[in-house]
Amino acid sequence: MPLVYKHIEANYSLGIWESLEKTEELREKVILSQVEENLWLQFRSEHRKREWLAVRLLFRNLSDQFQTEQIRYESSGKPVLSMGHSISISHTGNYVAVLISETPSAGIDLEALRPGIVNLAGKFVSQEESLHVPEKRKVEHLHVLWGAKEVLYKLYSHGGIDFRLDLKTDPFIYNEKGAIHAAIEKQNFRQNYLVNYMRWNDCMLTWSIGA
Repeated sequence: MPLVYKHIEANYSLGIWESLEKTEELREKVILSQVEENLWLQFRSEHRKREWLAVRLLFRNLSDQFQTEQIRYESSGKPVLSMGHSISISHTGNYVAVLISETPSAGIDLEALRPGIVNLAGKFVSQEESLHVPEKRKVEHLHVLWGAKEVLYKLYSHGGIDFRLDLKTDPFIYNEKGAIHAAIEKQNFRQNYLVNYMRWNDCMLTWSIGA
C-alpha cells in the first residue's frame, strides 16, 4: 500500500500517497458512489484518473469515519466535506497529499523541490521578504515561502489574491522542519496564521489548519 506518510494530531490528520498502481488496480481498491463514478469516467487523462482515485484512497485511509463520506466541490473548485470537517488537497508528480481538519478551514501544499524556483521568486516574494532570503538553502527557503502562500490562498478561497502583496510571511530561519507566521491582508480582511512546513524526501510539505 503506497501510503508513504501519515501524521495524526488531536484535531487534524494528513497523509501522502504515492500513486504507483495502474488505473485499474486503483479503481478496484476504491468504492465510489454513482455520482463519483460518473465524474471519474469524465476524465480523459490516465494520470488525472489515478490522481483522483489516489486522493479518495488516502482520504479513507486517514480515518475509519471517512469510509462513506464523499468529497464534494464548490463552484470555485474548493473541496468540501459535509460532516463538519474541512479538507485540502495537493499533488505533485505521483504524490497526492490530503489534510483533514476539525477546524472550519484547512490548507495543504506539496511541491517537488526545483532549483528553477529561484527564477520565479519575483512573482510571489515581496521586496521586504526578499531581504530575508539567504543564499544558503535558498531553494528550500523559497519553497517554504511558496508553499506557505499556496496554503494561505487555499485558506482564503475567494480568489483575487496577489501573492506578493496580499500574502505576508515573517522572516524565519530555515530548518528541515518548522513553522512560520503568515497573514492574509487584503482590503478590509486581515487574518494571521501559523503555517507548518517539513522537507519530505525531495518535496516541501506545508500546511495550516486555519486560525
